[in-house]
Amino acid sequence: MSVNVSPLGEVEVPTADTLCNSFKQNEAVGTNRCYVDKSKSAVVSLFFFIVTFLGSALIVHILKIIGLEEIYEAYLVPYWLTVIYVFIKVEGRKIDEYGFSSSIKVSYVVFSAFLGLALIFFALTLGIYLRIYRVIMVSDFYVASLIMYFIIIFISSFGEEAIFRGYLLFKLSESLGIRTSILIISLLFSLLHISNPGYNIISFIQLFLASILLSIMVVYGGSIVYPTLYHAFWNYAQVLLGFPVSGHKYEHSVFTLNYNVSNDIITGGVFGLEGSILGIVATLLGLIVTKEFFIKCSK
Repeated sequence: MSVNVSPLGEVEVPTADTLCNSFKQNEAVGTNRCYVDKSKSAVVSLFFFIVTFLGSALIVHILKIIGLEEIYEAYLVPYWLTVIYVFIKVEGRKIDEYGFSSSIKVSYVVFSAFLGLALIFFALTLGIYLRIYRVIMVSDFYVASLIMYFIIIFISSFGEEAIFRGYLLFKLSESLGIRTSILIISLLFSLLHISNPGYNIISFIQLFLASILLSIMVVYGGSIVYPTLYHAFWNYAQVLLGFPVSGHKYEHSVFTLNYNVSNDIITGGVFGLEGSILGIVATLLGLIVTKEFFIKCSK
């Protein structure tokens, strides 16, 4: 079955029967996904979404009151993982059924991490060639801070992937199919950044496309490890180069950027690279490469 999930054209995705057969062949995953109540799965997905994000909003509000909002990821991710674990256990399912597979391929790991880095440097190089940016190396960057940033970004990326491309994607696919689920998850993922500084239609499109890319990784790779690595290295590369990350500016970096143009559609403005045309171009390139790599390797 083929479905058009992006402007790139026809992208093959597994049908429900294909996924069931795959699960039946994998003893670690089991066969529970093939025998679910579709209406119940839809209700559970909605309830999970409400519990997760209302709880997150409450935690962030409390952290702001006590002045700890700068490290909100440290509190949100454990909460997210706890909610996921409780839902899976209450259903009597296995975590492998929701993208938490212990079967990891080294080639997929290397590809995912490298692609996240490479696409950011591609966008930067293109920006320099078009004279959008000038890059200046920071003389007194702090290694300890940069290491801490990576740890925070990795944890945050894992938490987001566990929710969106993990539990929600696979739970929704039980009732709506994988194609519709990817589109819904991508829409939610993009819209939930709406309160970030500088969010606009460009950043909406970029985040939507990025979510499709990440979904392809987990659907064909079978594990959220791959989108987590891509997500983390994509974000961390932006930090190193001095870009804001989804509207959040980090204090320390290895490089700083001077902008030769003032158009936010071109530069991304305060939202960063993800709010620029260059970010969309880089993500579209990533979609092409990811589709070719994961779909070819999964055959």
